[in-house]
Amino acid sequence: MQVSIKRNWITCLVWSVWYGISIQACSTAPRVIPIPAASENALPSLRMGRDYTEAVAAIMTYMVRDLGLPQVEGVVWYYPTRSAFESALAADYLNDLKQIEKQFGPKGKAAFEQNIDTTAAQTAASSIAVGKYRRVLVNEWYFTKYPWWESIRVLAHELTHSAQSELVDGQFTLADRWVVEGFAEWVSYKFLDALNIDKFSKSRERNIDILASARQFQTFPSLAQMASGTAWQTWTRTLGHGATYRQAFAAVDLLVEQKGLPTVIEYFRLFKKTNNRDRNFIIAFGEPLSKFEEQFTEHLRSLLGK
Repeated sequence: MQVSIKRNWITCLVWSVWYGISIQACSTAPRVIPIPAASENALPSLRMGRDYTEAVAAIMTYMVRDLGLPQVEGVVWYYPTRSAFESALAADYLNDLKQIEKQFGPKGKAAFEQNIDTTAAQTAASSIAVGKYRRVLVNEWYFTKYPWWESIRVLAHELTHSAQSELVDGQFTLADRWVVEGFAEWVSYKFLDALNIDKFSKSRERNIDILASARQFQTFPSLAQMASGTAWQTWTRTLGHGATYRQAFAAVDLLVEQKGLPTVIEYFRLFKKTNNRDRNFIIAFGEPLSKFEEQFTEHLRSLLGK
């Protein structure tokens, strides 16, 4: 027990020095789970208990071995309270400033810095986990209140974001947000299917049902309107997940069906060389977003029966 306590405090000290926060934060120190390398072993069932270490290992193995996504090097941080989670997010955003300034200059840094506190508070209020470059931050207090299958689905979603960041060596990109989020949803449902917890076809049907229900009383934003991170957050707050995450999932599902999974992964990788949203979409998928959106509109109309 003493060895374990000492290890936790050492971890907290390193974390505090890394993010430049007070050692007093160790009173709410997170649990830290390293992200292991993908394995050749069969995926475990993950049906019993809440073994997050085993879950993270299984997700990483599936993503690398079955989907061709890159290995994520890093850790998953489990914060015991929302306040600890929010503080960690704020510290993490501050840590991102160096990369922001390097990529986008002082003006980009200033614009990002103005919204740090608001972003951290809003994210902590609306999210139970956040996947970033080589790290996933989890609000464990909320996380443990979710059904086990939903918890591991969220982990798969966030680790997909970490894998997307690996594809561009941690750079901040202007990739269409609906592709970023829709693909993370797609991977998470595929993972549940691989574990025989929930068939992907059933997940797709539920998403369609939610889309149909939401479409009855609200207008959906177009894919182009959900391209930037700011626009995505605004639409999600005002219209909810039906019009955003569910629609993005359906659009990415169509992209994978039409263009293939490797092509979608290559789309993210293109941002390592050129941070141009429109150009990369054309290079990866062979057509502009406007053309694909026409097809998706017809596809969605067909799915919803209207």
